[in-house]
Amino acid sequence: MKLAKLITTVLAFCSIALNIYSMDIRKIKVDVQDLPSVEKALESIEAVKISNNNWPSQHPYSPEVCFKVFHNGEYMVIKYFVTEESTRAEASEDGGKVWLDSCVECFISPESDNKYYNIEANCIGILHMSHRVIGGDVIYAEEDTYSMIKRYPSMKAEPFQLRDGERSWELMLIIPAKALFKDSITSWDGLDCAMNFYKCGDQTKRAHYLSWSPIALPNPMFHAPQFFGKVHFE
Repeated sequence: MKLAKLITTVLAFCSIALNIYSMDIRKIKVDVQDLPSVEKALESIEAVKISNNNWPSQHPYSPEVCFKVFHNGEYMVIKYFVTEESTRAEASEDGGKVWLDSCVECFISPESDNKYYNIEANCIGILHMSHRVIGGDVIYAEEDTYSMIKRYPSMKAEPFQLRDGERSWELMLIIPAKALFKDSITSWDGLDCAMNFYKCGDQTKRAHYLSWSPIALPNPMFHAPQFFGKVHFE
């Protein structure tokens, strides 16, 4: 049985390797302090779906999720659009367990290696961020890093317990390059990296684990940079 699972995983990995996800992130010159201009810029960006349900037998439910992303050199702007059958936002402080809530995530490996950042946010804009090395240390973001990242949730920014019933919500994050606190990156310009985008909700009505770039592992696991897609910043 273990050999069969290993063979299945290897075959899935090979299939993904032959169809590597990739994305070009446009540069748009806009003042991120001017939110109407940011929203206008987003209108010109094509939405990208987070729709790979990599574990359908374990977690069949898939909410509707997409995002738009661009950068202006100094800042990356990501806006998520979510429709799901229940919502939850109990994490109330940065660094909390946002993945238990209605959560969207962006993971980025600047060098496309085994080192990466996870930037996770619940539907009211509470963040959890760290720098990780596979098989090594985890360094959690501190307050000065969290304060750099601007959040604009469509929902009222107050914690709440599980709410049943379908709802749609949006969340915009504006992330400066210097928020990648273990690197000396000051601009997104020309960066070639590896990334993945996720939607999860461990303690929503039905737990779910969706990704942009597919993951060939037997159980839900987002901390898998070997399955990140290739991303180029204009």
